[in-house]
Amino acid sequence: MINKDISALSGTEYTTGGVPAGVQEITDAALVTWAKEADIVVIKDASCYTPPYGEDCATWWKDKIETKLKGIKGVDSQKVFDNQRRMAPVEGGHSGNLMLEWGEFEPDTLLKDFIKMVDPGYDHEMVFFRNLATHGYGTKPCADLPDGDRKDKEIGCSGDKAKLIKKCTDHAKTADIVLGNFADGYKLFGKDSTNLVKFTVTLPYTKDEFNPDLQTKYKKAVARAAGTVPGNVFIKVEAASRRAGSVEVTTSIMSKDEATVDAMIKRMGVGDALKDKLNAELRAEGLKEATKITNPLKASELSSSASRSPAAWAVTAAASAFALASMM
Repeated sequence: MINKDISALSGTEYTTGGVPAGVQEITDAALVTWAKEADIVVIKDASCYTPPYGEDCATWWKDKIETKLKGIKGVDSQKVFDNQRRMAPVEGGHSGNLMLEWGEFEPDTLLKDFIKMVDPGYDHEMVFFRNLATHGYGTKPCADLPDGDRKDKEIGCSGDKAKLIKKCTDHAKTADIVLGNFADGYKLFGKDSTNLVKFTVTLPYTKDEFNPDLQTKYKKAVARAAGTVPGNVFIKVEAASRRAGSVEVTTSIMSKDEATVDAMIKRMGVGDALKDKLNAELRAEGLKEATKITNPLKASELSSSASRSPAAWAVTAAASAFALASMM
């Protein structure tokens, strides 16, 4: 790790005390000699774990790279990168970078970033890494940056947590991360949400066959069809009463408001369109196709449907008869 030049340290301090935290183990001059043929330089993170901090740290790094490390091919051709392109919102006075916090879940994106370093013409906008010559040094809050591309795209700066949450309205955009790496997804809305869409899917499995693993795959398929994530999908599995060897999966998809529910229903479709769309996603998960799917209903439609059901009419009729008998 590059952070400080040990040339200023005494031999005693270096040999008996070891290398202090955040200190590189060779001098800048030795590093230039050793790495002079490097076409690309990637720094773990251009930050300071010991003084100087803040803007002084950014200035220190700029001088370090552009002055003291001149002679390395990657430095001279302005191909020096660090992993501070995407920063997490500040929590407790500190902000982490998203490569260290999230990169392990997107190795394909990390690889694309490295390809972009090697081939600037590659059709990909970096996600985790930034070019220090292009996007500058330091990791101040985005709000403190002057207007421009770096501020708009929040490159190398810490965004506002509340604004970040507010912007996350299209949950399908997180599907590549959430669907692939978490068994139950990221629960954006509570199980008791009143904003939901509900339908029943009949699948050719026995209740024992439709085990938790298949249920997880089912949730992923439904989430993709609806444009949400698995954590918003809740199911109840029962053996089908009229079809042996089948289960009826009562499926509820939670959302933030009725407008989003309407958008999900429009996305999924009804009738044959719904069946075709969901079966395509079920096949993609290696599941058997559904044999029957009821049309999706919103919470308000479920309430009115329940009031019109035969059971509801029977209760109403019984209550009326009781009232009449009491009056006689």
